[in-house]
Amino acid sequence: HTVTEPALLTVNITESSYVLTAGTPLGGTLPFSYSWREQSNPNTSIGTGMTYTVANYGSYYVLVTDGNGCTTESNSINLTVTGVGQVSSGIALSLYPNPFKNETTVDFGRVVKQASIKVVDVFGKLIEEHNIENTDKHILKRENKASGIYFVEIEVEQQEKVIYKLIIE
Repeated sequence: HTVTEPALLTVNITESSYVLTAGTPLGGTLPFSYSWREQSNPNTSIGTGMTYTVANYGSYYVLVTDGNGCTTESNSINLTVTGVGQVSSGIALSLYPNPFKNETTVDFGRVVKQASIKVVDVFGKLIEEHNIENTDKHILKRENKASGIYFVEIEVEQQEKVIYKLIIE
């Protein structure tokens, strides 16, 4: 009489536009339950689905428990933001004012040949995208955006990517 043990339970997570997604667990026994955690507060579950939308920066992972009560911890994904985007090519990026009501300025601190600016909401949905060339500043207008928190991804000359948390009042 042979007892077949399920394969070792493992899971990996991926990140895209602030949404973390747990891959299908390998091994283990159905059903699976998910508990998202942030490393500075590992005893608190911050979400229970297969995906988790990041609202704050930190180091995130998911605990998966299978039908037999076996638990595994995924890889961690670290999301960080800097107040001042000091990038290695010597660009002193700044974003002001922030929070803002009508418009805010992305200031590169020098003329950049090429940059892209993406504004995404807290759900990771792309709201607007600007490709700019040969300028030292770009103004983002509020237009029809609701008050709240957005993220601005700024990529300069395809070398540096900086993410800002942007607040519209």
